[in-house]
Order: sequence, then structure tokens, then C-alpha cells
Amino acid sequence: TGVGCPYPCTFCHSINFMRETSGKGKFMRSKSPEYMICEIKSVQKLAPLRNIHFSDDTFGLNIEWLEEFVNLYKEEIALPFTCNARADTPFRVIELFKEGGCIGVQIGLESGSERIRRKLLKKMWLDETAVEGCHAFRKSGMKVMATNMIGIPSETLEEAWSTIELNVKCKIDYARCNVFLPHPALDLTKWAIKNGYIKEGFSLEDFSAEALNPVVKTPFRKEFVNIANLFSLSVKHKLLRKLIKRVCHLRPNAFFNFIGSLNMFQDFFFFQLKVMPSYHYFRNTIGSPIGFKYGAWPTDKVKKV
Repeated sequence: TGVGCPYPCTFCHSINFMRETSGKGKFMRSKSPEYMICEIKSVQKLAPLRNIHFSDDTFGLNIEWLEEFVNLYKEEIALPFTCNARADTPFRVIELFKEGGCIGVQIGLESGSERIRRKLLKKMWLDETAVEGCHAFRKSGMKVMATNMIGIPSETLEEAWSTIELNVKCKIDYARCNVFLPHPALDLTKWAIKNGYIKEGFSLEDFSAEALNPVVKTPFRKEFVNIANLFSLSVKHKLLRKLIKRVCHLRPNAFFNFIGSLNMFQDFFFFQLKVMPSYHYFRNTIGSPIGFKYGAWPTDKVKKV
């Protein structure tokens, strides 16, 4: 529904766009509620829409805009939708999401370590805020999908486990996890180079988009790869958590990678996807009908460094 995000997260592209557009006009820009309704209707003419995902970095930042949009949306569209939100979303926004027919939100918890989250990632909310926010969404009838990162520069194994523990406290419905992918332009990448966690001269030629290929120098590389694959199981199953804590020290292997690849089914259920459209999507865009090869899903190509 618009572009721009006002938050200074160091692992995100948005802060760079904000700097580059400084003095050149308004950074945060939204389409009018009326225009958005017209846009949705134009898509309905092309395909049988069953639900909608609003992929704004953070949906509903402007409460006045959201109130106007929800009123129009209920009258003229009335389809269930999902969107991206924050852990510290105001309760009034949660109410409007529910009123408009929201069935699920994606929230970037990122790390359970307040040191990492607040000092390095610049996400300033506290653990208690995340727990309260996620519980408020779930009490309002919305599923919560959490996105998380491990393998963050300077992260310890204990801090990685704290991320799992935060997801458990938040009672997350779907928990996704990737290792940190350091694009050269990110503030966090620049900090990591300066402090010796990434090699000097790191450039786009060194960048890897493979979800399980840690570039950051760490003594816990194999553990981070295994935790990323087994993250969802660790969050959802208390009995498996202790076992996974023991086996995460093993060498990354095809079995763990296979378990990790099954995480794609979380998206299937969260977005309420249909079988054949999902099959065509993965076949056409990722190169595999099951999503094993590439993309936001774990890969079985873990490079040695």
C-alpha cells in the first residue's frame, strides 16, 4: 500500500533508501485507500482472489489511513488478509486489523538477545513487549508467523538459543529462521567488517543468497546451520528441544537439511495457499516443486570455509 519504513534496522535496506532520498521529497509514501481498493479490484479481474497479503515493510503505520482503508475494505472487498507488523504494534491497530478481516501477521522477532536486538539490530523493543504484542494478536484471532535470524555478528550459542526461547514465550504459531545474509551495503555488515567478523574488502562478489551459508566468522558455524534447520521444531515441541540442543553440535547433514526444507509448509498454511498454484509457484520461481533448491528456504549446499 506504500513504500518506506521509518525504523533504523541495521540489517534492512530501508535505512539506506531513507538516506539516499534525504532532501529529495517525502520518504514515506502511501497510496490512497480509494486507490488501493481499485488496485485490488483490478487484480480480482485477473485471478480468483481468496485472500490477500499486504507486503508493506510495516502495514498500518498511519492509523488514520488504516481506519479509512478498513472501512472501505470491509464494504467493497471483504477478503481475509495477512500483513507484516511489528512486535510493538499499538492495540488500536490490532483492533483495526481484526475489524478488517486480518487472519495472520508476520513479525520480525529476529533475536531473543536484547544485546543483539537493541545494540546491533536497532530494534528497541523489550522481550516483554514482544510477548504482549504477540499474545494480543493471537487473542484477536490472528495467527502469528515470526521471522528470526541467527549467525549475527558476535552472537553466542546461548544467544541463539534465547531466540528460540523468545518464540516459545510469544507462543508463535509459525517460526521461521535463516542465518544472517550480509549484503555489503547494510549497516550491520559494515559494523561486522570493522570489528573483524567479516573479511576486509567484502563485496557483492562475496555475497551469498543461500539461506544456510553463514559468511560471518564464528566458532558456532555448524551449530547455527543446524539450529536454523531445526528451529521450528525447537519452538513447537518442548520434548524435542533438549534433544536438538544436543545434536546441534553435529556436522550439518542431509537429514537436518531435509527437515529444514519442510519449513516451507509453514508458509503454505499461514498464507492459506492452494496446492496447484503453490506447485506452479515453486516450480517456476525456485526451480523445484518442493522448494529445496533456492530462495528463502534452507538449502543442502552448505559451503565449507
